[in-house]
Amino acid sequence: RALRRFLPCARIGDRVRAVLPEPPLLELGGNLEGLSVLAFLAAPEHARPGVRNLELLVNGRRVNDRAVVAAVAASFEGMLPHGALPPGVVYLTLDPSAVDVNVHPRKEEVRFANPRQIYSSVLRILRDGLARARGATSAGSPVAPPTVASETPLVAASPASPSPGGTAAARLPWS
Repeated sequence: RALRRFLPCARIGDRVRAVLPEPPLLELGGNLEGLSVLAFLAAPEHARPGVRNLELLVNGRRVNDRAVVAAVAASFEGMLPHGALPPGVVYLTLDPSAVDVNVHPRKEEVRFANPRQIYSSVLRILRDGLARARGATSAGSPVAPPTVASETPLVAASPASPSPGGTAAARLPWS
C-alpha cells in the first residue's frame, strides 16, 4: 500500500522539496577529498531535539551515522539548542571501497575507512555553505541557496537492493 505518490523529478532537490515542503530548505553542497556532499537543511529556528527529522544517505543507502550527524550539528555551531538538529536530508557520495555497509544486519549503519576525514569534510562543506547563505541574508539580498556546480546526480542512478528490514534507499521517496 502506497502512503504517498510523487511525480518523477529531474533533480534530487525537487524530490526532497516535494517530500519536505515545509520548512524551506537551504541547498548546501560541495566536493572535498573524494567526498561529495549535498544537503537540504532547514534554518536553525526549525531545529528539533534528536535525529528523527534528519535523513542520511550514503551512496544512495539510508543509514545512521553518529559522526555525520555530529558534523551536521557542529556546522550550525552556536545556532542550535543543545541536542537539536535541523530537519532535512544529507547525501554523501564517496568511493564504495571507503565505506563498509556490512556493519549492521539491516545495513542501517556504516563504517567509513577514514571517519575523521568524513567528519571534517562534511563539517567544512556545510559550514562554508551556511556562511555563504548567511552572507547573502545579511547583505539584504534574498538567499539564493548555494548549489553544486554540476547537474550530475550525486546519488547512484541504480536503486539499492532492499534490505531485510525494508529500509533501503530505493524505498525512500527522495531516492
